[in-house]
Amino acid sequence: MVATTETIAAVEDATGTYKYGFVTDIETEKAPKGLNEDIIAFISAKKDEPEWMLEWRLKAYRHWLKMPSPDWAKLNIPEIDYQDVYYYAAPKSAEGPKSLDEVDPELLATYEKLGIPLNEQKMLAGVAVEDAVLQATDLAGLTDAAELTLAAKLAEFPRLIEIAARSNEPHRIAFYLYDLASEFHALWNKGNEQPELRFLQEGNLATSQAKIALIRATAVVISNGLGILGVQPAQEMR
Repeated sequence: MVATTETIAAVEDATGTYKYGFVTDIETEKAPKGLNEDIIAFISAKKDEPEWMLEWRLKAYRHWLKMPSPDWAKLNIPEIDYQDVYYYAAPKSAEGPKSLDEVDPELLATYEKLGIPLNEQKMLAGVAVEDAVLQATDLAGLTDAAELTLAAKLAEFPRLIEIAARSNEPHRIAFYLYDLASEFHALWNKGNEQPELRFLQEGNLATSQAKIALIRATAVVISNGLGILGVQPAQEMR
């Protein structure tokens, strides 16, 4: 029997290269193959995670070691060799780029194929975004009680994430973000009523920079909090 063109095409599709896939050839830093507590600690350090999160990951790993491999699907496949896998790989970079112009074009092309928004491209590529270095701003210019309350609210964020994670209560993050946005909105309206509380103070650069840093810090925390909840934050209001 002569094979039809459709059959040949189907076989080629089934056995050939996946036509929707692609490979990005960039210099990569990898952890050694395999999974153990040292590898987990290495990955956690690379991600600059807090100590409590590392402890949580190690606890989960020790529990996983005691779990049998599932066989409910009754698949006749070789046993998975978990020690023959790389669990960490990232583009190699000695110093974070200052703009996307300094990022490997192959990496940017990959982001483009995946449809990743520009702001997320900067974050993933390790671009030194000004919002990420807010600690360099002198906040002594914040003197109003509402400003100091908002700054204190922002400082609660890391501890809140730990509490929400340990208690399996992600709704705590949603409530926190709602309260944070409400406090910021109230402060913004207060500036409309009292010129001395506006975020841009003519003739007072240090105070203006401190107030702008407060805006940026609020935006970063809200964006990160929504990201943890799996919500894509809006890039602008329309």
